[in-house]
Amino acid sequence: MFSTLLLPVTLNLKSLVIIKMTIIKFPSKHTKPAFFDDITEDGYHVFSLKNAEIPNFYPNEFPDYPGVSLQNLKVDDDITIRVFFRIGSGEDIRIDGGYLDLEVEHIESDKVVAVIRTELPKEFSLGTGDSLEVFQDEILYKSEVKEHYSCDTLKMTRKQVL
Repeated sequence: MFSTLLLPVTLNLKSLVIIKMTIIKFPSKHTKPAFFDDITEDGYHVFSLKNAEIPNFYPNEFPDYPGVSLQNLKVDDDITIRVFFRIGSGEDIRIDGGYLDLEVEHIESDKVVAVIRTELPKEFSLGTGDSLEVFQDEILYKSEVKEHYSCDTLKMTRKQVL
């Protein structure tokens, strides 16, 4: 039911992008976890640290992410979230997931508005340049690196950079 696809590092001038995608077969109506409702309705679901604590909310375990307090963010900071996307239609539906890098545009008391910097496939319901509301429990990392690289000049993992 689950497989992991390691994609090559994709880097561009605006964003350091590392995507490790988990491919999940879309379950039947009787067995689908709660987060599939978001995917069915919106085409995507943002991973939540709070929901990850609920047994069986997500179909597999994820690493312990450090998270970020909104008080430690400012406009133009780079943050990372994990998103699951609906791919396909009809009976050939699956879910792909990976990390997205965003740049904070606006900070409110309980959420941030950030623009997506990761280059995404056209079939995804979100794309590069789209703004997204992100809540504190959805932010996995704050990047300490503000330099952006071209994929022609550098190939390394996010951990090597951070």
